[in-house]
Amino acid sequence: MVVISIALSLEGLESVFEAGNENVTDVLFPIAIVICAVFVLLGLGIYRRLSVGTEIRLNNEKDE
Repeated sequence: MVVISIALSLEGLESVFEAGNENVTDVLFPIAIVICAVFVLLGLGIYRRLSVGTEIRLNNEKDE
């Protein structure tokens, strides 16, 4: 997921700069790509935050 979010971010930023230099009205699709990258990162962060408790519990069971 990290690789996908990095690829989306780079592609979106590159497309925003290209569209901004050529035609400003074509910026909507690249901005949508950047917004998707933000949602992927937020989803990954939420997943990691919610899985911390499970990881701690599994490590405690493993130690016992």
